[in-house]
Amino acid sequence: MSDFPPDNFWMDGKDCLLETLPDVYVLEFILMNKDARIGYDEIFHLLSEDRQAYLDDLIARNPMVKAKQFIDPQEVSDYTQRKVNTSGIHVPMTPRLRKLKKQREE
Repeated sequence: MSDFPPDNFWMDGKDCLLETLPDVYVLEFILMNKDARIGYDEIFHLLSEDRQAYLDDLIARNPMVKAKQFIDPQEVSDYTQRKVNTSGIHVPMTPRLRKLKKQREE
């Protein structure tokens, strides 16, 4: 473990988080964090062979993680907020509203 760079995203003191973190966190960090993606590539070859094989399989089962571009969480938040702000008010057409609309059109 002494070969691991101390300033890597995946390092927590002397422990490598890639060895212990649950799958969902590994995938989310690689997808949503530039430092995690860069750190993953730097530290991957230093992991045990079993863990490398496991992570290769994990990435193969979730190809969007490494294939897609980096997703900035701020852009996701901005998109969601824009969608909420510009969607307007949707009023479903009830039978009463249809009748009123028909009367106005006549």
